[in-house]
Amino acid sequence: MSTAQVTATATAAALASETPNAKIKLDGLQIDNVKSAQDVRVRIEDSFSTLASKTTAGADQAVEDLTGTSRIRRVQVTVKAGEQVQLGEEELKDVYFLGDMYHVEDVTEANCTIIAQYHTQ
Repeated sequence: MSTAQVTATATAAALASETPNAKIKLDGLQIDNVKSAQDVRVRIEDSFSTLASKTTAGADQAVEDLTGTSRIRRVQVTVKAGEQVQLGEEELKDVYFLGDMYHVEDVTEANCTIIAQYHTQ
């Protein structure tokens, strides 16, 4: 099992990178907002890109519409100031990522720590 530890940031950043022919399984998530003075909303997202060489545009759709980076929200948790939240296997049993696993928060907060445990399948 791998572990990633980051602080809350309003700019999307990777927690784990995509592995060819495998998916990422999120096993645990701990969000420590105990030292913070503000609430933090944490979003864990699946981020993947579609290459132009792998798409076929239809009559009404340009290839550019099919390319680029997409992110799908897999987990969202709001943690109150002064609190801590832990999600384990039961809460995350069906959470998988086909691309990179990203985190993004509604605010940048140096006192909010996010720890993700995951493995690839």
